[in-house]
Amino acid sequence: MKAILESHGQVNQIVRGDYEGESFDLEGKYLAGVTMKDCKIKVRSGNFGMTNDCRIVDCGIQFVDSAHRVKTLVSMIIANT
Repeated sequence: MKAILESHGQVNQIVRGDYEGESFDLEGKYLAGVTMKDCKIKVRSGNFGMTNDCRIVDCGIQFVDSAHRVKTLVSMIIANT
């Protein structure tokens, strides 16, 4: 819940439960005890939070917008070390 308060309104929806084979956009979500299996996860800006008991199993992750730019930068840094 701390992540929701610290986000200044960017994270505004609590998500609980189990999801299988679904498309899931993390933008604005706070995952609490969520299990995702065989899902397609989209990360846009990093404006999301999650508890330590979440599980992500065999999911594809797509980075778009600013998240894609950060992923590209990190990949370049790792490749040059």
